[in-house]
Amino acid sequence: MNPYHEALRSIPRGQTRSFMELAEMAGRPGAARAAGRAIASCPPTPKLPCHRVVSSRGRGRDERQLERLRREGARPRKRETVAAWAARRKARFVGYYPERTFVARHDLGKLVWNPELVEALADEAAATARGFRRWGTSTEREQPLPCRRTVMPEPHRERLTERLRQVDWDRARHTLRHDGGYLLRRLLLPSECASILNASTSLERFERSIDMLAKGYGVGSYHYFKEPLPSVARTLRERLYRELVPPQYPETLELFWERCRRAGQTRASSILIGYGKGGINHPHRDVYGPVAFPFQALVALSKRGRDFTGGEFYLADEDGPRQTHSFKVSEGDVVIFATRDRYPDGRRVSIRHGMTTVTSGRRFGLGLVFHLAE
Repeated sequence: MNPYHEALRSIPRGQTRSFMELAEMAGRPGAARAAGRAIASCPPTPKLPCHRVVSSRGRGRDERQLERLRREGARPRKRETVAAWAARRKARFVGYYPERTFVARHDLGKLVWNPELVEALADEAAATARGFRRWGTSTEREQPLPCRRTVMPEPHRERLTERLRQVDWDRARHTLRHDGGYLLRRLLLPSECASILNASTSLERFERSIDMLAKGYGVGSYHYFKEPLPSVARTLRERLYRELVPPQYPETLELFWERCRRAGQTRASSILIGYGKGGINHPHRDVYGPVAFPFQALVALSKRGRDFTGGEFYLADEDGPRQTHSFKVSEGDVVIFATRDRYPDGRRVSIRHGMTTVTSGRRFGLGLVFHLAE
């Protein structure tokens, strides 16, 4: 039985779900595109209410779908106000898809919301469970930024370039190909992690920021660095590229970026990833255009136990169990992993990566993506 069709049957009349929510209901969190393909092939029958699935911003596919939602009460009738519709539905709260926010029905008069993009919510718990946050509340949970840290003196260790030379790269490349991931434990010093965080305390340092919740990626934030990266991160990215580059790729990162730019990929792609309590990252791939590098890396910038608990990084086979390899990363750890595929015993297995829920504190990481974004 198709798990997406089973999930479709559980959407109540008069309600809608996004493709990301449908994927979660089907036991495939993060697989919004697969959910979309399942909907595209969905036969239009009463047993499979495909019209109850909308985009992450609440939009349907056409006027015919919208009219079916109006008949079921999932959207206001033509020329009906959102407040009147909510009263008719006896909805105590109303959510707004584009901002993923909600308000009590009696507060709707303050807002001008598109009636095609609203959702009736039974209570506050139902709103929160579906990822809506109360309108007007702080977005710190979704977009945390680090505070400045004091850089403490440390016992002498080799420079980062020397530490990278000591890595068994033949073993690393073999493990990457077979398992899809390789962990370099405590590669960065605490002072180096602090220097990256100290260079990341203002939104002005970033080219753009994304609220993961609004996009359906999870709960947390992506902050895309303006180039150049902080010096430690820049050195690490350049040296990792040099060690991991396959024969058919340019020898240096800058030459590879020229290839990306010719393909229309010109935007920054390396990310400060921030999570508060309850943060989670659904399984996904960071492929930002037709040109992609086969590997990328995650640098843990927060210390497990001191700064946060939970939040384990993992790899998952596309059609297999939720997790195949899990990494309890902590400050200074670097996980190199495959962007798309691993090759156990010569077989090609498509993979995704994600992170389990942060149960306390705040967790920051640096995502080093070698290809530029469209």
